[in-house]
Amino acid sequence: MEAGYFLTLRTKTRMKKFFFMLLLASSVLLSAQAQIKSSGFYRVKNASSARWMTLCDNESAGIDYNSTTADCSSLVTNALWDEISCDPGSIFYLDSKGGESYNIQAQGTSIKEMIDYYINITPRGKYYAAWQELKGQRALLADKNSSKDKSWVVTTGNQSNWSVTPVNNSDNYLGVKPTLTVGNKHYAAFFTSFAYTLGQGMKAYYITKIDEWRGNVAYKEITGTVPAKTPVIIECNSTDVSKNQITPVVSSVAAPSDNKLVGVYFSIGNRWSGKYNAVKFDATKMRTLTLNSAGKLALTTSTDLLPTVILKEEANGEHLTSLAIPANSCYLPVSSKAPKEITLMTEAEYATGISTLSATPSKTTYTVYTLTGVLVKKNAETIGDLPKGIYIINGKKIAL
Repeated sequence: MEAGYFLTLRTKTRMKKFFFMLLLASSVLLSAQAQIKSSGFYRVKNASSARWMTLCDNESAGIDYNSTTADCSSLVTNALWDEISCDPGSIFYLDSKGGESYNIQAQGTSIKEMIDYYINITPRGKYYAAWQELKGQRALLADKNSSKDKSWVVTTGNQSNWSVTPVNNSDNYLGVKPTLTVGNKHYAAFFTSFAYTLGQGMKAYYITKIDEWRGNVAYKEITGTVPAKTPVIIECNSTDVSKNQITPVVSSVAAPSDNKLVGVYFSIGNRWSGKYNAVKFDATKMRTLTLNSAGKLALTTSTDLLPTVILKEEANGEHLTSLAIPANSCYLPVSSKAPKEITLMTEAEYATGISTLSATPSKTTYTVYTLTGVLVKKNAETIGDLPKGIYIINGKKIAL
């Protein structure tokens, strides 16, 4: 009887110990799932809406202490992975300030710069709560309830659980989405606030010189890490974003001081958030990356790749719209005397004014002269049958 009692007691003790260890293990597991290990690059996704957070503007009205709400509409949420996977605005650098306090950085700005406070990020099992508090009033970040793919962050509602996942090269990558193709290469104008390394087969170029009279610019390749805040032209081997991955890094490498390109972070006319931060395209002062009349990569006044954005909402509800420079892209500033099409050349080609890039078939026609001014072709549909040499094709020197 007594032996059985102690046996039962020992069994209960073991069960209690086992149950305690199980709870402890579960607690550790949940904590590990929700742990931000250190300062680094992350994406933030809402647990309820399955929308990723992105930064679309660098201005905020801050916290309204009377209503305990805050203007968080600069943080747009997006459920479309095809857009998120190539959006540098979805990449946040969490700069630890000790404990649960972080300065969240993205798109050339930070939470500290925007509202003069850090954000607290508190574990909630495998998720996090993000909040700030002053004078006893807490503003908790939540995704706005919406059935649409895109919404924005608010400080009301119950969608306040967020997953915070480090950027990687498997299921949480950042890639480049090309907008132009020349031969078997694909290109995009690109601009980020962070430094990064390029994936295999990718190259980055920037513009070092411009000759408006001849209509030429010189480009140079960046080898190694692409510095932060450096507008470039990216060359890829694929149109598949997942094969054009870049890896954000912390780097002190300085941006090239001779870069003529100007980067743009924001291009949004957003009726659902009320943000209208965009750089209006001006053909008298800007050239963007497109194809020229010969089907070659150039900087031109073409508007084919430019988004239409809302620049302002009028009091009567109407919207003032315009063409704008795409987000996380760049343009070349020029004078009003610059030609509509500006040819890209290597620095060696720039010295002679002769391009050695192969002509690419296109829907345009070609008028061809020899260097001595003899007409070879007029309004021809092809130049592939010309002997090798240097010609004046549609007003430009080109070596075939």
